[in-house]
Amino acid sequence: MKLFAKFLMLLVVAAVAAPFFLKDDAGRPLMTLDKLSMPEVTAPPLPEVHSTLKDVARMMPGLGDGEEAATVKAYKWQDAEGVWHFSDRPVSSAEEIAIDPDASVTDFDAIPLTVTGGGNTSRASSVAGGALQVMDQARDVNQLAQERFERQSRVIEAQSR
Repeated sequence: MKLFAKFLMLLVVAAVAAPFFLKDDAGRPLMTLDKLSMPEVTAPPLPEVHSTLKDVARMMPGLGDGEEAATVKAYKWQDAEGVWHFSDRPVSSAEEIAIDPDASVTDFDAIPLTVTGGGNTSRASSVAGGALQVMDQARDVNQLAQERFERQSRVIEAQSR
């Protein structure tokens, strides 16, 4: 069995190396190292969150199929430990709220959060605003990686000439 595995491995190596040694009609090798290149890899586009929210809202019962903005009835309440809960069913002491499924999450950037603790009360940026900062940083890192890739590609191309 080990002999068969070694033979199979030798066969694979020979098959990969053969185009570099076999000649075409003009006497040139079928494959050369300068003909090798890495394929361009790109990430698939992400679906728009806003349109996804609209699609989900249309599937929910009671929202209708019209293009007009419909609101969803929800309920929120805070338990004895201070944790907020949200539901589509009313609970005693729950406050009824209306949610617009067409609203963008970035609409909440203007909502300031107040952080209390240790006798200090300070204003913090909203969660969505923090997420936007993280996304901007990720975009910057992606751009830097793209620039480095292009620089390396130019160096490799210059060396192969």
